[in-house]
Amino acid sequence: MNNEEILQEMTQTAVKSVTDVNSLGYSVLQPEYFNKFVEDAIRQKSILNDARLMTMSAQKVNIDRIGFSGRVMAPAVENTAPSHSNATTAQNQLVATEYIAMAGITDNALRRNIEKGNFANTLISMLSDNYGKDMESLFVFGDTTKYSAGDLLKSKNGWLAKADASTKLAGAGTAKDFDPSTEDITDVMTKMLKKYPNEYLTNRSSLRFYLDSNKFDEYIDLVGDRETTGYDDVIAGYVAKPYKGVPVVEAPVLNDAEGTDSTDGFGQVAMLVDPTNLVYGIFDQMTLEPEREAKLRRTDYILTTEIDCHFENEKVGAYALFDLEKNS
Repeated sequence: MNNEEILQEMTQTAVKSVTDVNSLGYSVLQPEYFNKFVEDAIRQKSILNDARLMTMSAQKVNIDRIGFSGRVMAPAVENTAPSHSNATTAQNQLVATEYIAMAGITDNALRRNIEKGNFANTLISMLSDNYGKDMESLFVFGDTTKYSAGDLLKSKNGWLAKADASTKLAGAGTAKDFDPSTEDITDVMTKMLKKYPNEYLTNRSSLRFYLDSNKFDEYIDLVGDRETTGYDDVIAGYVAKPYKGVPVVEAPVLNDAEGTDSTDGFGQVAMLVDPTNLVYGIFDQMTLEPEREAKLRRTDYILTTEIDCHFENEKVGAYALFDLEKNS
């Protein structure tokens, strides 16, 4: 067996160790490796880690909500039926669409990882982290009507695009809701709290202000010192003091150059949301296939996933769009 054949066999063996062949012949990630992929993809992604993940076993999954529009309690009167408020229902839907990712590993690196006996974990980890970054950017900034360059962010509508117009505050134009040139970040956050529906402000500790790095630092300078947090031993980061009862979080995804482009994208953004209202789904039939590039002394691994995002209730939230005009 020559060197080429040995590497081919090593590649096939490695992929078989993390996948099962389904009825259509695809190499589907085994459940434990699917879970590892998801864990690595969302780790250190502030919004994606907090949002509600639904593992999809079908291409379409409904997000149901139920509530009451009026009082349900009334004094009891003997022999008289009470008046009552009927429950109202609504439904959004996740519709998974296909995305592909590829990672290459050189022959030398492949040999070393196989010999260490840890190639499966290395393979999943090297794909998942960057995939998670791109997925978070897509779910926040995706908009099929924006972006003249690149093809990812214009392929699907994300949370900013799907959020109801009533939740958005404009920082530009003649009808702007705030003026970034004269108002600091706490002024804007106060207006975001006023925009947020009062009936959903009962538990402020469950909400999040998500700020980009510059606005987070501005907030720290205005409000006070950072308090250390121990939630993640890798990023060893800091968390700001809550603002009017709402935790304030630095969200690196809001630094995304393409998404925050003031001409093609959404410009600078700050978000006030309940993370559990941000819903995203990953179809559990995730496939992994190897492709040998002998002339490059490299093997490419192609990962295929189906994903989508939506809200439980798109009318609950507040989004400050610093560079956009109203309804843009």
